[in-house]
Amino acid sequence: MNQDKIDFVILWVDGGDKEWQKEKEKYAPASDGKTDASNMRYRDWGLLKYWFRSVEQNAPWVNKIYFVTNGQKPSWLNTDYEKLVHVKHGDFMPKRYLPTFNANPIELNIYRIKGLSEQFVYFNDDMFITDYVKPTFFFKGTLPMDAAILNPIIVDNSSVSTHMVVNDIEYINKSFSKDTVMRNNMRKWFSVKYGPNILRTIMLMPFKKIPGLYFDHMPTSFTINDYQEAWSKYNSVLESTSLNKFRSREDVNQWLIKADRICRGRFAPRNPGFCKNMVISDDTIDDICSIIRDKSKKIVCLNDREYEDTETFNRLRARLDSVFMEKYPNKSLYEK
Repeated sequence: MNQDKIDFVILWVDGGDKEWQKEKEKYAPASDGKTDASNMRYRDWGLLKYWFRSVEQNAPWVNKIYFVTNGQKPSWLNTDYEKLVHVKHGDFMPKRYLPTFNANPIELNIYRIKGLSEQFVYFNDDMFITDYVKPTFFFKGTLPMDAAILNPIIVDNSSVSTHMVVNDIEYINKSFSKDTVMRNNMRKWFSVKYGPNILRTIMLMPFKKIPGLYFDHMPTSFTINDYQEAWSKYNSVLESTSLNKFRSREDVNQWLIKADRICRGRFAPRNPGFCKNMVISDDTIDDICSIIRDKSKKIVCLNDREYEDTETFNRLRARLDSVFMEKYPNKSLYEK
């Protein structure tokens, strides 16, 4: 393992691939509200090339990018580029987990990727770097940059994702005492770098257990050791989640690994405000374009949603393609 380098890991799927759709239908679960196999989970906005261009421009120091798919790859991808490693699920995931249409098993097992550096940053393909970032933006020495902030969890019964977050915290409370965790790393829990977010923690101090943590949909810095520690501690639920072919209410996700690392004090404080999460819609598209152009945030995450018609989706996709092309007009070395 490379101890002094930082890799990026990104997951991608082409939900429009007919062969992939046939395979997905073979395993598709009944629509019972307990699993999530919605097509929106797999929709490709056609913006992936801009992700690579933004990394090349704003994080040129990255060691390797591990591009993880079920074997799919865009026709324009330059897999001969020395910094790019195309990894198939079968290259690192145990056979009993495959095939999978659930991002959770994939992200819970990425630490198994051969050659992956000890320090890496996990991205989804909807997270774009919009301004220059240094390696210290993600790691301080060997410590991942992160934030320890208490936050309540609001469960939405129509959302499988909120149930997964509840599951994460349930396992954290079984493993840690809130008072001990906070007492052992008081300065990290009450860092001035969190700004007003400290008030969240203060208001939730009376709770005996950890009610939840303030996690947003953003790139996460990890070490392989973080994963190894988690797998040794939560093996049963990580194994059962990895066997679920679609998102399930019984799943946990990579936030369990993140939360465990935070409770062990294995991080350096950073304000989480560097990332802006936006749901793509007619109401937000102007603000999204402004953030991309003006670099008001280091990272923007563009969340998909269900649209009433195809015309709306195509119109919004065209707006995003236009603003990204305006900012990143030149091909990257990751492209042919």
